[in-house]
Amino acid sequence: MTSVADEIARFDLTVPMAASPTPPSSWYLRPDILQREKESVLLRSWQPVCRVEQLAEQGAFVSGSFLDQPWVVTRDGSLRAFYNVCRHHAALVAQGEGCAAKLTCPYHGWTYDLDGRLRSAPRLGAVKEFQRELYGLRPIALEVWGPWVWLNFGPEPAPLLTQLEPLAGRVSLDGLRYVCTRSYDIECNWKVYVDNYLDGGYHVEVAHQALAAQLDLDAYKTSLEGSLVLQECGAASERLGDRAVYAWLYPNWMFNRYGPILDINWVIPLGPERCQTVFEYFFDSSCSQEFIETSLAASHQVQLEDVEICESVQKGLRSQGYDVGRYAPSLEIGEYSFHHWLARDLAQGHEVVSMTLHPELRQLIASGPMVHLSTTNADGSPQVSVIWLALEGEELLSGHMGWYAKLRNIERDPRVVLSYDAPREPGIFLNHYAVLHARASIEKGEQAWDLLNRLAKIYMAPDAEFPAPRGSGYVVRYQLERVSGVGPWIAKK
Repeated sequence: MTSVADEIARFDLTVPMAASPTPPSSWYLRPDILQREKESVLLRSWQPVCRVEQLAEQGAFVSGSFLDQPWVVTRDGSLRAFYNVCRHHAALVAQGEGCAAKLTCPYHGWTYDLDGRLRSAPRLGAVKEFQRELYGLRPIALEVWGPWVWLNFGPEPAPLLTQLEPLAGRVSLDGLRYVCTRSYDIECNWKVYVDNYLDGGYHVEVAHQALAAQLDLDAYKTSLEGSLVLQECGAASERLGDRAVYAWLYPNWMFNRYGPILDINWVIPLGPERCQTVFEYFFDSSCSQEFIETSLAASHQVQLEDVEICESVQKGLRSQGYDVGRYAPSLEIGEYSFHHWLARDLAQGHEVVSMTLHPELRQLIASGPMVHLSTTNADGSPQVSVIWLALEGEELLSGHMGWYAKLRNIERDPRVVLSYDAPREPGIFLNHYAVLHARASIEKGEQAWDLLNRLAKIYMAPDAEFPAPRGSGYVVRYQLERVSGVGPWIAKK
């Protein structure tokens, strides 16, 4: 299996759209690429998490989660956002939404003010050097635009309002009232859904025939303004009015304004081949209930049609008959821009670290110490396994003959830690040890048994063979990012 960096690099940023292939199918299938997207893009972008009206009263709070990051927004005079995690033992402090004077952890009763400060931590006893002011809830960047509260989980994010400013001159949000929220779980990669949205109306005539009859697709226009893609065309129906505006904010938020209706939606990955899109619907206050119900039914039909085509695309991406496609230059500038921005951020947002192993660290690894491999279970708890580790050039590898928990963990989250002790020296207070922080990738094949057989001669005996039937297994390759510990491999400061 090629590295994440190699797969990202297959989309060449220097090739113009007319000559460019689309990103390879691996972008839509591999868990390690999804993990890179979460870390480098999605968690560093602005996300609408709730409506301002939900926090109108003093003491109101709303909680939720985005990509396993629990959050809570509170009203304490002003709006504030925090990681919804108790600083004691990580239990969720707030549940759902409501109104309260304080937030109390249901585990051990630690209590926080609505401004995030720790109010009380009962029965700490003789804890030394405890500074209450250092144990408040950790803040999250918050901004308000339109009727929504937005959060950004990255460090020092750029202002949201500058990114959305191009919309202000094109649409009005006055006189709208919230009606309902709907969500759709889809068996496809989240980018398949975005691609479908950004194809410049290319699929509308084929996949949405009822909708197409109400739009002037010949006048469909796409323009780029900063990190916004704006798609506009004429319309002719009671529901759509005389103009439809479809705006997309990189990487996953969509804004749809037509006639007396506004709906927004955002797509959230649930796995490499699963996602959820959440819709919020707003209608002009003058709209009748009959009009609202008819409009919601029409929208639902469009969403079902999109779900069908997106799931069909995902099945095709799994096929050996497809690797890359091509763009329609006159239509798919939005889709191409999305891929271009994503490739840029994936390459820059997580720099590949090229490390040369210290000679004495190489010697330690080659001597065959048992290695502790630390991975993360699906529930966030740690998982530790003792493994054999091989050194080939500057590359670290391990072999496995079964699809064990550690491999399932790596597939979901490739960040791992490898640690081992140097031989014990009597009289030394702190013996040498090494901790290797790495990103792991998995490849299947019979080379796993060959690798384990070579390692058996190091870890068991010079004439030993790996004590299992020869067959297919898994090789894990570790891309070293950082070394810590105690020993000559740690640079003196």
